[in-house]
Amino acid sequence: MHSLGSRSTVTLAVVVTFCVCLLGQQRSTTNRPPRDNFIGVWKLNLEKSAVVPQYQTITIESRGSRYKISCKFAHDLGDDPGQSYWTITNMRGVPSNLMQPDGTHAPLNEKWRVTRESASTFVVESIRFGNVSRFTVSPDGQTLTRQEMRKDSRVLFFDRVR
Repeated sequence: MHSLGSRSTVTLAVVVTFCVCLLGQQRSTTNRPPRDNFIGVWKLNLEKSAVVPQYQTITIESRGSRYKISCKFAHDLGDDPGQSYWTITNMRGVPSNLMQPDGTHAPLNEKWRVTRESASTFVVESIRFGNVSRFTVSPDGQTLTRQEMRKDSRVLFFDRVR
């Protein structure tokens, strides 16, 4: 009878150990998307950036499962009225039209392929021109860096406005 009790104790210990190991290896099955650190309004920091337009802002807004990316820039603050355009993307590499914000919402002769790499990084590929840029938010969430992905690449730094 004594050996029956010790077998039960050993069997129970093995089962408990197995369950603890099995549960410890399970991953969370929540489908929550990562936080979007790049959402916000970003203004070009002229002092930190190389070869830049005189003014540029990037606004990134959440639209459900999609994102609206709006850009405004000017190369000369004098007579240059600047340019503006926007696109709506799912950030999964599907090409999306660039649109004019002039009220007609007419598409420009350009498409972007936007691919999200993480909660803080996405890549934009210009379909027409072949340019590729990686956008990365700093760990403190206050700087958006645009790194052109070519040999003579330049880096632009944007400060979070909101």
